[in-house]
Amino acid sequence: MKATSLLFCVVIPLLLASCLFKDPVFTEGFIKTDDSIVGVWVMEEEMADMEKADLAACFKVDDSHYILHYPAQKKDGMYFDAQPLKVRDRELLQVRALGSLKDRPVRAGDKEVFTLIWIEKLAAGKLNVRPLNGKLEKKAPAELRKMIEDPGSDWNELFVEAKVFKRISKE
Repeated sequence: MKATSLLFCVVIPLLLASCLFKDPVFTEGFIKTDDSIVGVWVMEEEMADMEKADLAACFKVDDSHYILHYPAQKKDGMYFDAQPLKVRDRELLQVRALGSLKDRPVRAGDKEVFTLIWIEKLAAGKLNVRPLNGKLEKKAPAELRKMIEDPGSDWNELFVEAKVFKRISKE
């Protein structure tokens, strides 16, 4: 694994501990952004100590893009562009690293900056967030896309175990 990929995996364990690609997996088929994932989120398991929790902030840029900041309350937090997709009736975000205060900007094509995240909306302002399985990093983006689109593929094999995020109340 390249040093830049290792840096990303250490800095952002949830979003980019999965496989990273230099090129996007999807280049078409994006859907409109959904206001239900906009806001500030915390992993449910970290809610007991909000001082140490890694927050994720998601903001809508336009009808086809979000900006994610994770971890949002730390100086080494990364900024990401995220585009929503719907594949096999499931919601995905194609995520591209943009940069951080330390490593700015990250240029697509120079480094592995793309990954996918499977988002499952739950009741009570919660999301299951499932990054791609790191075992897939040797696949080409086109090969991975075919696997994701194939009705015979088991998404539980393609994506790792879910982390539950809860929206922090606006009040």
